[in-house]
Amino acid sequence: MQSNIYKKAIDDFIVLGGKIPKLDNLILRGTCIDQKDLIEGWSDLDFSIVVRKLDYENIPEIKKLVQYLKRSNNFKISVTVVTSSDFNSPYHYHGMKPIYYSHEVKNDNNYINPGLLKIPMCFLENILLYDCITNLVYLIHDLRSQYFSCGDSSREVIIFTRHIIKRSKFILKNAFFVMSQEISKDINISNFTQYFPQVTSDFLETINNSKYYWEDIIKDQQRIQKIMSHAFEQVNYIYETTLVQLSNNENQEVT
Repeated sequence: MQSNIYKKAIDDFIVLGGKIPKLDNLILRGTCIDQKDLIEGWSDLDFSIVVRKLDYENIPEIKKLVQYLKRSNNFKISVTVVTSSDFNSPYHYHGMKPIYYSHEVKNDNNYINPGLLKIPMCFLENILLYDCITNLVYLIHDLRSQYFSCGDSSREVIIFTRHIIKRSKFILKNAFFVMSQEISKDINISNFTQYFPQVTSDFLETINNSKYYWEDIIKDQQRIQKIMSHAFEQVNYIYETTLVQLSNNENQEVT
């Protein structure tokens, strides 16, 4: 029998998650699927939220839900947040491993056949591309998870902001290679915006130079919050744009 503490957390996720703007789906994973295996003190809960787009409307609502679940329960709850294009893409990997979603809240009979998950042909022909995209996907999902789990205390925000700035540099380098097939040690704004026109010069300035004046930045809580939010918006835009290019590449190969 499923423990009441797990049932409440699952119900909260479904009810509160159902109110998220631009929601496409809520997904239960792992032991959530066969709930009789949930054992208090041993089991964790794994949830996924699929939205059509991550933006100013739903980012605060998702964070509010994750923070509520975190505060209300004394066991681990993992919430993965993906966009629909990400979820439906053949490039949807955590690091090197496919995510096996197996139960959708809005459709109990909807199961994904593991045999359909495959390495796209373009990866087989280009190991460096495979390495870049899998690393890129790992980085973005790690940042999303940490962003939505980050509390509001000054210390937590400072630690996460420094982390996202460091990670952003690697996201840009991986994304630039996927788009241009060129390796670049330095991130040049004019070269980069050819492929990512919505990337701002102040974002690149932040990730390139923040370490030199970090002690001044962290004295201003409003400034650090702004940097964190802007960096999160930019890396998600870069990732989603890269996914579109990868899908276009695969369609060209098919034709």
